[in-house]
Amino acid sequence: NALSNKGKVHIYTRTGTNWSLNSSITGPCNVNDNFGYEVLLNQDGNKLLIGANGAENNRGAIYYYILNNNVWKLYEIIQQTSSLIDSNLTTEQSTINIGNNISSTNNFNHIYTSGSSFNNNSGVLLEYSNIKKKYDNYRLRTVILNADNNVIFGYSVAINSTGDRIVVSGHGFNSSQGKVYIYTRSGSIWNLEQGIAGPDGSNVYFGRSVAINSTGDRIVVGGHIFNSQQGKIYIYTK
Repeated sequence: NALSNKGKVHIYTRTGTNWSLNSSITGPCNVNDNFGYEVLLNQDGNKLLIGANGAENNRGAIYYYILNNNVWKLYEIIQQTSSLIDSNLTTEQSTINIGNNISSTNNFNHIYTSGSSFNNNSGVLLEYSNIKKKYDNYRLRTVILNADNNVIFGYSVAINSTGDRIVVSGHGFNSSQGKVYIYTRSGSIWNLEQGIAGPDGSNVYFGRSVAINSTGDRIVVGGHIFNSQQGKIYIYTK
């Protein structure tokens, strides 16, 4: 339950102008797993990702549900222990806490999550892919490490609908001036296309939240500490 931080997710549906509770999901979780810390629903409304950043002794987990005959059924649990993470990263890196944030292409073939506190807040972005499209086949395919230190890389992540451009936050950059990093995919490789530093100086938290449109040619960046927490939104076009 909520008091023990196990967590619970509620799904609402709309009829006309009214929203009503359709169903609720209580995850197969333990106390302090924080099931529901992050949620992501696909455009068709029949696939759901739920983050539990406290699961697996704070290593985190992502729960993948599919709607089948109006019932949400658990399809797969994405965990560091069930992926290739331990063979891809060092022992220190393998304690990355996943499930804090989730981004994905609409078909959920590629799922992105991050450990923004990894390596003294340098951060890391992880890509899990389901190539064969069957149960228990999500594996860690890509690890993106950021060259800038102490930027809280990956606190917010967004990807376009075609899955070939991703924007990653780094709001801790340069005394919280903030910076966002835009990557493009070439085959299975992600390359840094551009880094954009916040234009308004320090302590703005530029990049604390990011969004990208479906075609990948417009991004929106939040800077909620700007001007004594008045806040500011930045819109960039390519």
